[in-house]
Amino acid sequence: MRCKHPRPIQTEHRGVHILACLDCCEVSFRDRRGETSPLTALTELFGEYDLAATLPVIGIPARQALAYAAPHPAAGEALHTIPSRRWLRAANDLWMRRDGNYILFAHNSPTASQLVGAYT
Repeated sequence: MRCKHPRPIQTEHRGVHILACLDCCEVSFRDRRGETSPLTALTELFGEYDLAATLPVIGIPARQALAYAAPHPAAGEALHTIPSRRWLRAANDLWMRRDGNYILFAHNSPTASQLVGAYT
């Protein structure tokens, strides 16, 4: 992330460091070796989540969002690493948002579909 704002939100879970800027509406990921791809980070954080619903979206350049839920309460800890109720761009064509007990991914390209594990 190329953010120049003074106070991005920084959290960590399972060795993935999350840097989110609510001013830029962007999120980036790092591991102990440095910046890591969204695919690697999101797989580590949310790979065991279950697809719960497909929802229409407004306000971002995508038609729909895929809502994922934690399969058990312990897996839900990863949700709290993402700021709530704000769309954040994780990659050029991939947006994410935490809303309640769900993590939502919205995309507008086949490549982003592969990142979130759905072919819509």
